[in-house]
Amino acid sequence: MKAASYLIGHSLAIGFSLLLIFIVVATLNSLGEDYRSFGGKNEIHQLCEIIKYSTEKIYNPSDYISPTTSTMGRINLVLPDKIAGIIYKASFVNGSVFITTMTKPIINTTCETNLNATLSGSTIGGETEIIWVAHPDKKDEIIMRMVNE
Repeated sequence: MKAASYLIGHSLAIGFSLLLIFIVVATLNSLGEDYRSFGGKNEIHQLCEIIKYSTEKIYNPSDYISPTTSTMGRINLVLPDKIAGIIYKASFVNGSVFITTMTKPIINTTCETNLNATLSGSTIGGETEIIWVAHPDKKDEIIMRMVNE
């Protein structure tokens, strides 16, 4: 009878230990997701501002009309490959910079540029180039693209 009580005591101890380990792992996973979402929101907003200010830095329109299509400004950025460990896409949409993550948790932000130019292109991080192209018809275009496409 004494051997059975040891067996039951050890079984209960192992069961409670496994339950405790399960609770700790579930709590840590939940905290990790909360941190990823919080940190990702901060990072994505900073990245949006970097792209916006870099675009505004190269775009300096004047009264000069180029007789041919010309590159008037260019800036190369080295953007992170991931935000909070999540793959993202940055693109120019309707005159603003739009950044969104590609997997869960879905995080996105938009930065208005207020530039008098047509914005186009996108990137998924890495080495990125933003180019200001002036056309003879006085229509300016700003293009964002990955350098190693």
